[in-house]
Amino acid sequence: MTTKRARLLPGNKEFDVHEHESVLDAALRAGLTLGYSCSNGSCGECRAILVEGELKRCSHYDYVFSEAEKNQGYVLLCSFTAQTNIVVEAATAQGVEDLPIQQIRTTVSKIDRVDERTIILHLKTPRSQSLRFFAGQHVTLNLSNGIMRNKSVASCPCNARFLQFHIHNAPGDEFADYVFNKLRAFDAITIEGPWGVFTLDDNSTRPIILLAYETGFAPFQSILEHAIALKLSQPIHLYWLVDNPGRHYLDNYIRSWVDALDNFQYTTLVAHEKLEDEGLTQERRIAALTEAGHQIIKDHPNLSGHDIYMCGPDSLTHAAVQLLLDRGLQEGHLLIDAVKRL
Repeated sequence: MTTKRARLLPGNKEFDVHEHESVLDAALRAGLTLGYSCSNGSCGECRAILVEGELKRCSHYDYVFSEAEKNQGYVLLCSFTAQTNIVVEAATAQGVEDLPIQQIRTTVSKIDRVDERTIILHLKTPRSQSLRFFAGQHVTLNLSNGIMRNKSVASCPCNARFLQFHIHNAPGDEFADYVFNKLRAFDAITIEGPWGVFTLDDNSTRPIILLAYETGFAPFQSILEHAIALKLSQPIHLYWLVDNPGRHYLDNYIRSWVDALDNFQYTTLVAHEKLEDEGLTQERRIAALTEAGHQIIKDHPNLSGHDIYMCGPDSLTHAAVQLLLDRGLQEGHLLIDAVKRL
């Protein structure tokens, strides 16, 4: 396979473009946050200036450039591949404030029941409208019966037409009950977002610690896949706490990262050793998260040079947070995902 090297201005980020692969697809695969929407040559949002090198058209496009754009050397990154090493200038999203709030009608492509109380819901956007988001953000899922729920996107922004969400079947949860018992493939779900500032600081070179609780692993899956796409070099240590044994529903998938990556560690934690004990009290969950904090300190005695990402409401995480801050973690290096249902 022939591969060319691309450099993106401003910022001088470099990435490989494979033969027959569009420059846009290559940039997204590399974790870059270029502007785009349709990916099929209609909207023009992925237009960029070719500064150096030669491109070859790889797909049809309908977008009509203005005379000024033609004179400036604009091209559509979704419709061209690199024929030589290239340099392009294009706008990128630097932060969550740069992304528009989007409303997209998606369809259910798969309902993956990974264990008796967890579903991974797969949604597909139309070809004309991918979801632009940062790894770690959440969206609002609007079911056809009017039930709504905020859920973290579990999939990587590098493949934003195919979205994943982790659904926990909690007693009395009408959203989960509908997903588990009534939702079917090809049903429509409207998503709105993205929301939130729980995102990876990919400019930091500090070692990363992630503490996930139950299906709160979802944003961490997105963050980890994004970090892999960016080829981050710093150590990453994931701690995944669940209520009962056997509930690490993506355990094999995560362990494949341990085998493939030199700088990745994975520690499983369990709040209660009895498999049949469902519905832990809030006090027990607070204690379990605090115990997880002690495990982090045992593994990383000096936290002053780390970034830590956690999930969970303040009512559960406050004790663990204070414990980590007391051991040198800087408050500005701590990010907590406390997604509210609505």
